[in-house]
Amino acid sequence: SGQGSAYSTEIRTSGAVISGINLTGSLEVYETNVTIKNCNITTRNWFGINQRNGYHGLKIFNCTIIGVPGRGLDHGGEDYGISDDGGQMEVAHNNIYGFGEGITSGEGYFHDNYVHSLQSYIPIGSHSYQHTNALIDSGGAGIRVVHNTFLNWMPPRAGGSSSLMLAYDSAPVTHATVQDNWLAGGAYCLYPGGVTGSNHIVIKGNFFSNEFFPGCGFYGLNAATHWHYGSGNVWSRNVWANGRNAGHPVNP
Repeated sequence: SGQGSAYSTEIRTSGAVISGINLTGSLEVYETNVTIKNCNITTRNWFGINQRNGYHGLKIFNCTIIGVPGRGLDHGGEDYGISDDGGQMEVAHNNIYGFGEGITSGEGYFHDNYVHSLQSYIPIGSHSYQHTNALIDSGGAGIRVVHNTFLNWMPPRAGGSSSLMLAYDSAPVTHATVQDNWLAGGAYCLYPGGVTGSNHIVIKGNFFSNEFFPGCGFYGLNAATHWHYGSGNVWSRNVWANGRNAGHPVNP
């Protein structure tokens, strides 16, 4: 632990509150119910903040979390702005940029964040670009993603994947809410969690922007192969944010 371009500071006190720091490095959370707020974190590590496996309750509020392109440990890249190997977290009112993926988590409440300026790089041991997402949910129950701005400028040839991905790497996505977000970019703008076993995915009141690509994503809006078939899934009041169809309904 400690400070420096590629070092992390470990938090090992339950209920700790970290406030108002200006850190060059990263934070690793090894306890429950930790709060990190009003901080500026500039990292050249794999991540800016990481909640470790076995812990939960992390809150990250009003922080600026910056990756430095070309200076990180993964062939010059920083993989994650906020990474969650543990359980529930709340992430709100943060400015996150310069990472391959802005936020990666399977559980929690993510609201009022601005994730942008993702970076493109080829990870160690790979011959192709890192898949970039503003937020990726790797599967699980109960995620809420509300009133964020998620931007991914990269085309697929440079690793662009999505502005928001509800994936199913570890488990089907269930009882998820995606509401009132501004989404733009990626190969597909939105991957809404479709796979056998996914259910009760609510996508409503979102704005789909063509600021990077005419169809919101490079290939279009979403890749919803199985999403339509899940029980309890809802698609409601989603509209185009701009362009000639501004204000018109978006169909899944």
